[in-house]
Amino acid sequence: MQVQPTSLQPKLEKKAPVKAVLFDIYGTLLISATGDIDRDELSSKVLESALEAGGVILSEGAPPDYGKQMLNQLVALVHKHKKARMQPYPEVDIQEVWRELLHNARREKQVDYLQDEPDIPTLAFVFELNSNAVFPMPGAVEMIFWLNEREVPLGIVSNAQFYTPVIMNYLLWGQLDEKEQIQGFEPDLSVYSYKLKRSKPDHYLFYQLKKQLKGKYGILPEETLFVGNDMLNDVYTGYRAGVQTALFAGDARSLRLRTDEKRVHALQPDYIITHLNQLKELF
Repeated sequence: MQVQPTSLQPKLEKKAPVKAVLFDIYGTLLISATGDIDRDELSSKVLESALEAGGVILSEGAPPDYGKQMLNQLVALVHKHKKARMQPYPEVDIQEVWRELLHNARREKQVDYLQDEPDIPTLAFVFELNSNAVFPMPGAVEMIFWLNEREVPLGIVSNAQFYTPVIMNYLLWGQLDEKEQIQGFEPDLSVYSYKLKRSKPDHYLFYQLKKQLKGKYGILPEETLFVGNDMLNDVYTGYRAGVQTALFAGDARSLRLRTDEKRVHALQPDYIITHLNQLKELF
């Protein structure tokens, strides 16, 4: 995958010391073809290949369009699970959603299990890979190496699922395993929305991070930089958390300026970068 240039220009005038860097993932460290599960491009073939990988098949009595029905039910269940949470920006654990979807389908005798229980992680992983193409953002690996060499603490604040670290470790480092930690990043500075059941722009995701940065690393929020491609989810959220912000504008596919969002109308990121290597200029 190739990036699609944007019309924004870099803004790199150094404002304050940067002693730690936090990154968003989708659209920032990874080129992402889509983003959310709620999209029209999903096909029943994608669903059926994921079901098969997880040991599930459509039953002989299932109607011809049941694959499409399941996709619609999947989206509806995501919204249902989010609505059940009391937070203003709820997140789901996609494995719980798949588990309920398959339970309902089996109860209605529309699917059959090829084993005692379906392999939910594999099913969800295959579905994600086939429905959301991703690729490392240019400069991502080099920038992580550069920051690691200088012993700059690195963290993650991402709206993500259990498979995100697996995908990152494979695409960035060629490692294929089930670790939930991404190589090059501090485990205690990495926050994934599915684990908290809260998503950006909820700045609660930064709550433990700020305590950890100060207590373990002696780094204040104003000495921490958060890099992301979304003016609401990343720049606004980082601003509310009291950290420095850098808008990543290196790919038109993922750049989210949110011009219709009142909360960002008067908000400016501390920096704008159009290539991840430009972060070097802030040190």
